[in-house]
Amino acid sequence: MKFDPKSLTEKAKKILEVDVEGLGRMKYGQLTSKDYISLTGGTTDKPDITYEQSIEMCWNMLNKAYPDLTLEDVMGWLPEDLEKVVKALFSELDFQEGDSNKPSV
Repeated sequence: MKFDPKSLTEKAKKILEVDVEGLGRMKYGQLTSKDYISLTGGTTDKPDITYEQSIEMCWNMLNKAYPDLTLEDVMGWLPEDLEKVVKALFSELDFQEGDSNKPSV
């Protein structure tokens, strides 16, 4: 399967529906990574890296291969999709361990 970063933005814009017992069918949109930053203040499980910094690092890395990808596109991804992409990128560049075989930041 070919990675398509723009499809992640479109996925996050999709309006979903759920039945609420006694109230009827309700429509809603999922929270994006931008929403997450707004709601949490951008905290992550790594005290020295904010959620927003993770997104910007991710975008900077992806933008080299996908020049039409904007930071706003990445901010519009679902947090769980962003987490998968960030984990994949960060596993390639071991920022915390300083592996001498991998490029340093």
